[in-house]
Amino acid sequence: MLVNELGKHDPSLEIIKGQDLNITRPADINSVEDNTLLFVGSKKFIESSLKAASEKKIAFVIDKKLYESLEEKIDDKVEALVLSSNVNISMSFLTKAFHEEMGQEENMAVDGRQMGTCDVHPTAWVAQGAFLGDKVQLGENVKIHSGAVLMGDISVGSNTQIFPNVTVYSNTKIGSNCRIHAGTVIGGDGFGYNFKDGEHLKVWHFGGVRIGNDVEIGANSCVDQGTFSPTIVGDGVKLDSQVMIAHNSKLGKGVIFCGQSGTAGSAVVGDYCVFGGKAGIAPGIELGPGSEVAGLGQVTSNFPAKSKIAGHPGRPIREWLRGIAWLRKQSNQ
Repeated sequence: MLVNELGKHDPSLEIIKGQDLNITRPADINSVEDNTLLFVGSKKFIESSLKAASEKKIAFVIDKKLYESLEEKIDDKVEALVLSSNVNISMSFLTKAFHEEMGQEENMAVDGRQMGTCDVHPTAWVAQGAFLGDKVQLGENVKIHSGAVLMGDISVGSNTQIFPNVTVYSNTKIGSNCRIHAGTVIGGDGFGYNFKDGEHLKVWHFGGVRIGNDVEIGANSCVDQGTFSPTIVGDGVKLDSQVMIAHNSKLGKGVIFCGQSGTAGSAVVGDYCVFGGKAGIAPGIELGPGSEVAGLGQVTSNFPAKSKIAGHPGRPIREWLRGIAWLRKQSNQ
């Protein structure tokens, strides 16, 4: 899509330069490449965004008030520049347009094996009633059970087993020796909306999911794809049944989530952290390696390595226990 075509999808945009740059998809700092579109809505992202623009031919959609407030104009530092009165709303309009354009290339009506576009290892086992989309790759000894649906552009590493009625969306990479149990959904859109004129406008997702080796995911769990860069599940992660991993989250090695626990968007969980049942972590929060979160605990601020956390809002467990003891004492007076 050419930059000068963006206005058809969001008439409020004002194109400053780069009308003829061809844009392939939206991006963020972690996924920026040549001919991608970067949304810049706040001052704290200017420096990193300009660094990306110095290395790649990208288009900026930048908040108009932010642009006008900059002491040094950035027109000559980017390949294409577009002003928006509301970057979040523009993101909803433009991601929808790109999603519709890119979705036209995906064929979900005919199994990729019939089209000859799958790469299935001779030792892989695929049950009747499983669907493999365009460009699905299955490694040695992979097992795909009946009712599983693997959409386009998916790779599955050797000795991985995908159980009945699992759905894997496009742009997902699954490592070796994994087990993904029945009813799980990998790569569905993250929960992102922008409110305008009484309507929740969807932010469409493109980032995909990357799952490491030796991962086990319990039944009826969800791992949402990232907005513009992947959601990451590290090697050796174990997710219980009914666990929710939100878009753009990053789970380190050996992380454990017990039943009905999960993350909010863009959470970062260090290596070998453990979450008890129904525990969670808030958007964009970082939890240091080796930390433990008690059941029902909610991590709402950053914590260092080897923290032990309980309660809501999450506090060091000794502090939380003292608070509970004080309340019990007061209630008995």
